Amino acid sequence: MSVIADIAPVIADDRIAKRNALVLAIAQALAGGNNIVSANEPYALAFSFTSANMNIAYDGTNASLTWPAYPAGFHVEATAELSSPAWASNQLPAVIFTNGMNLLPIDATNAMQFFRLRQL
Repeated sequence: MSVIADIAPVIADDRIAKRNALVLAIAQALAGGNNIVSANEPYALAFSFTSANMNIAYDGTNASLTWPAYPAGFHVEATAELSSPAWASNQLPAVIFTNGMNLLPIDATNAMQFFRLRQL
């Protein structure tokens, strides 16, 4: 087994433990620090710890960016430079949904661009 495969479960477990500790600390703070959270308190805690990976594939003069449709709420943004980026999605073509994936066709003959996924 590789070193990366050996430590991956440890990293995942550590992230879960940190998330659970954060949720507990927030709940305790909201409860006045007395470690009691009752049904009479008018608040709710909601956290979303999700990420999505974007892939790129080339086919002749075209490229396709793909990312999973679930978790929902991610969209692609592009910029021409990273030194002072102006991220935008209004100049990109429409996203196509196919086989549980979002697909964004890009003309690979255009000028260089940088892409990122952003959760709304």
